[in-house]
Amino acid sequence: MEYQDGLESVCARRGATGFSIANFERGGMEAKELRENLYEAAKQPVRAVVGGEFSIITVHVNDRFGEDAFEVKIEPAPKPQAMSLGACRST
Repeated sequence: MEYQDGLESVCARRGATGFSIANFERGGMEAKELRENLYEAAKQPVRAVVGGEFSIITVHVNDRFGEDAFEVKIEPAPKPQAMSLGACRST
């Protein structure tokens, strides 16, 4: 999320290709809520469902020309360990 032309621009990048995916008014409620969520996620990774799959979202805050810019990574969550039958013995 970066400030550009009076708007908060949300850009996505994969490899060398980047594109804008959303724009919010700088002082608007949506931009404020997104910033708050990003700052909160920067404290601790978030587990979420993205595209029907469990994912881990990590956020890093970087200084960009004196303003905070957010780097967000979405990676597949580790698969849960299957319990072996031996772990469920009755006594």
